[in-house]
Amino acid sequence: MRDNNKLLFLLKMPPPLTGATFMNGIVYNSKLLNNSFAIHKIGISYSKSVKELGSFQIRKAGIFLLTFYKFLKSLIFKRPDIIYFQPSITGLTYYRDLLLILTGKLFGKKFILHLHGKGISESFKKRKLNAILYKLGFNNQYLIVLSEKQKSDVVFLNPKKIMVVNNGIGLLNGSKLIETKRVSRVFKFLFLSNLLESKGVFDLLKSALQLKETGHSFSIDIVGNEGDISKIELLNKIKNYELTDYVFYHGPKYNEDKIQYFKNADAFVFPTQNEAFGLVLLEAMQFSLPVVATDEGAIPEIVEIGKSGYIYKKENKADLQKYMSELINNPTLAKEFGERGKLIYLEKFTIEKFEKNMLHVFNTTLKELA
Repeated sequence: MRDNNKLLFLLKMPPPLTGATFMNGIVYNSKLLNNSFAIHKIGISYSKSVKELGSFQIRKAGIFLLTFYKFLKSLIFKRPDIIYFQPSITGLTYYRDLLLILTGKLFGKKFILHLHGKGISESFKKRKLNAILYKLGFNNQYLIVLSEKQKSDVVFLNPKKIMVVNNGIGLLNGSKLIETKRVSRVFKFLFLSNLLESKGVFDLLKSALQLKETGHSFSIDIVGNEGDISKIELLNKIKNYELTDYVFYHGPKYNEDKIQYFKNADAFVFPTQNEAFGLVLLEAMQFSLPVVATDEGAIPEIVEIGKSGYIYKKENKADLQKYMSELINNPTLAKEFGERGKLIYLEKFTIEKFEKNMLHVFNTTLKELA
């Protein structure tokens, strides 16, 4: 039953498709939330592709001015009880989003700020101006972070309250968990991410070279759109490492095409160097895939070490090859890890769990503000 509380959702939406915009879309379209509150929504999309993220363009300035106008209009005529906003947290894009936060504050509004990235504490220390502007934006506001670990990134900003809400996603096939069938003769790894150097794709190629040189039988499917690494650059690197019989780039894949790569894989590898959560891990776990990943962000709270996969410190790049080798040499163990991963997904990271947790956040915050 819908109550009388009025919420304003100010959310960045695809394109481009990132972890943050994907989760914003879930919140934006949530039947549970929309049936519980009177919600006015403003969707924002500044960039057309991953390559454009963080860059300045005249077109983006125009989009911001239009967004600012819509925001002011909503503040004046809709008079929301609280504003839910997913701000950028580093660089010039934070300064842009800070203008929206400060404007809301001038109208006496409280924000629930959902932080889908990390790096505030590091940026805070670099420049005194950053420290001032972060406190200006986050002081005495309600913050949502993605993991217990992320709390340390913002606790010194004196927020009103920090709440942890793990991300959650729906089943990729839309109805039920698919029982995967392994058909490959060699152990098949899957890497699925935008082609960004920070996602560790070059580290993966170096590990593949080591596996090849030690006589392992394996293959790696790389699926994802171009980012700061181009298709040509990636293919040249694969060729230079003489891995054309081992590593295959397939470009971006969506819907059923993407599902097929999960179904055909034996394990999922995610050597990211900068991550707040890692939604793709939840997708892999749906398909009973063991995971090899770095200890970035929330990953240690998603993957149970030695039970559903392996985690290594991102500085210890040699561990990537070691754990991939462990799975190749122990397919039975890999299967056990994958089965445990599926259970973890069902227990903690479903879309229903996420929406209920978000509903709890809104209800408790509104009660505190009443």
